[in-house]
Amino acid sequence: MNEVNVASYAAGSKTEHRRGVAACGDRRSRNGSRPPARGFARSVAARCVMTSAPSILSPTWQIASSCMNAVVFGLVAGVSFGLVSVGSMLPMQFQDKPTALAAAFCSRFAVGFLIPLCKLPLPAVVTGVIVALLISLPDAIVTKAYAPILGVGTLGGAIIGWLSGRYVA
Repeated sequence: MNEVNVASYAAGSKTEHRRGVAACGDRRSRNGSRPPARGFARSVAARCVMTSAPSILSPTWQIASSCMNAVVFGLVAGVSFGLVSVGSMLPMQFQDKPTALAAAFCSRFAVGFLIPLCKLPLPAVVTGVIVALLISLPDAIVTKAYAPILGVGTLGGAIIGWLSGRYVA
């Protein structure tokens, strides 16, 4: 089967539309079997699943839900959670604002980075909440601002835990 673009598929071509094949590194023969892949292509192709989408472009190719490395996910989640936390603190007044923002970013980065790396015999959301509480508690004790620090930490930990349970291999 040859790869075709969306326009030729929509025009009534009998060939199979294979969106996302280049991202997955997949090459199928006429009988539908995959030839053995090598190196990175094998690891990416192993995560590709065929799904039926309710559209004209059916069947489509998607990456399976557990397709991200825990370290990469942790870096992305940590930077994202740190930036959201720092962004929420920008309008506030502090005695030493740059130090407070740097400390908040580091704490939230640690939360986001460590949650996908911790494998506890608990649901991923509970693991996220526990890790977030343990990392946020020292900051809350020092600043005596328990509710905002523990609240944001718990909420962020639960969200990151849920996402890591869904998208981390």
